Amino acid sequence: MDDDPSAQHDTVRLLHQRDYEVACAWSLDDAYAALAGQPFDLVIAGSRVGSMNGLQLIVSCRSRRPEIAGVVVAAQREHVSEMDAWRYGITPVVRPLNAEQFLMVVAEKLASIKPKQRWPRKRVTSYVPLQVGHARAQLLDVSYGGLRFQLDGESYELPSPVPIDIPASRLRVDAELVWSARAADGASCLCGVMLTGNGNPAHAWRAFVDRVA
Repeated sequence: MDDDPSAQHDTVRLLHQRDYEVACAWSLDDAYAALAGQPFDLVIAGSRVGSMNGLQLIVSCRSRRPEIAGVVVAAQREHVSEMDAWRYGITPVVRPLNAEQFLMVVAEKLASIKPKQRWPRKRVTSYVPLQVGHARAQLLDVSYGGLRFQLDGESYELPSPVPIDIPASRLRVDAELVWSARAADGASCLCGVMLTGNGNPAHAWRAFVDRVA
């Protein structure tokens, strides 16, 4: 949501690069109608939307959907109160957008939302190495439907679907990338994936999950 149509178009174009489902609103009434009609995980607002600034809009949206994450995109940093953004857990971003950094912010905000999962995740306490495409990784947690891992390097351009090999168990699965975010150390990458339904060894995977966690 943004009073500047060209700025909103640029934001939507970047989001579509990662295949996010995006809905645009051109007024406050449109925004509230969209929130009432379908669930959203993230609101991205301009520094000014109608009679509200972007922070006020996101806080107002949260009165209807408390779990929503928020990002404010401003032409200049002084257009957003950093103190208020910090207080409400809203991330300010300044134009012109750096595509990689902006998409990383979006991934981090989405990753911070606790999703409703079909299967509970189980934490892996031992070291389990993975081969994710051409990158090395460490398994962090698993479920019957997916897994979370940490890549050894700062790499965010994984193919999707991506083959994942677990050498110690002689197991290979194919998975779709759901989200990626920078790890707390600032130098590695966390990823969450879900298993695809194409050719994955369901019984072998379930046995692996039961054994490893």
